[in-house]
Amino acid sequence: MAVPALIGFGIDSWLGTRPVLVSIGAVLGLVLGMWHLVRLSNSGRLGQSDDRHRRRS
Repeated sequence: MAVPALIGFGIDSWLGTRPVLVSIGAVLGLVLGMWHLVRLSNSGRLGQSDDRHRRRS
């Protein structure tokens, strides 16, 4: 989640636009991190429900 903020910091330093791209990178990192967390939790739930269905058969 910190990588986009660090990339934004590097580009801000290069362009001289200090907090703009760091803020965008931080928000992007947070959104992508949460999206990835939701995907991981949903894939775990699907695996559990498949196992329960197989045991009943």
